[in-house]
Formats: sequence, structure tokens, C-alpha cells
Amino acid sequence: MRIFPLLFVLSLLLLATDARRRRTPSIPSNTCKGKPNRQQCEGPLDLGSGGRRCRRSANNNMWYYNAAMNRTCIKMAYKGCGGNNNRWCSKQDCETKCRR
Repeated sequence: MRIFPLLFVLSLLLLATDARRRRTPSIPSNTCKGKPNRQQCEGPLDLGSGGRRCRRSANNNMWYYNAAMNRTCIKMAYKGCGGNNNRWCSKQDCETKCRR
């Protein structure tokens, strides 16, 4: 008889966990995490800010265009929140768009 309340509680926990997982949007694997909506080839290096909520958008393999020094694309580690729009998903994207 004691097993029924235990099974009931476990069922509720399972349902709550599943509902939470469905509400959290997932980032498709073919998408670049941390890509800004509108990219620019100007602005200083800006890693953004980190934190628990920012981890989903953090990306250690981002690039920024260094127009001030030597006009090259330099690797950076984006922390996931904020930052400017000088942030690229690959060195090739950065060079194609910025080194004209």
C-alpha cells in the first residue's frame, strides 16, 4: 500500500521535469551559438558577460574583426550575454565580410 503514494510522487516529478524541458528552447546544432542578429565589422573586442543564464549562448570559438590594429580576424571566447555586434562564427565569415 505504501508503494502507491511513492509511485504517484515519482510520476508527478517526472511530468514536471518533462514540462520544464519542453519549455526551454533548444539551439539547433547547425546554428552558431552567440551569433548576434546584426553583425558588424567595427567595435572593440567585447567578450560580453557570463553567468548561469548566459551559458546557453556562450561560445569559445568566436572571432572579432580588429580594424584598429592590423585589420585581421582574431579568435575570442564569447561569454554568452551582451557584447557588441563585432562577433563572427568563423574566421572565414569574418574575413569574407570585413576584409574588403
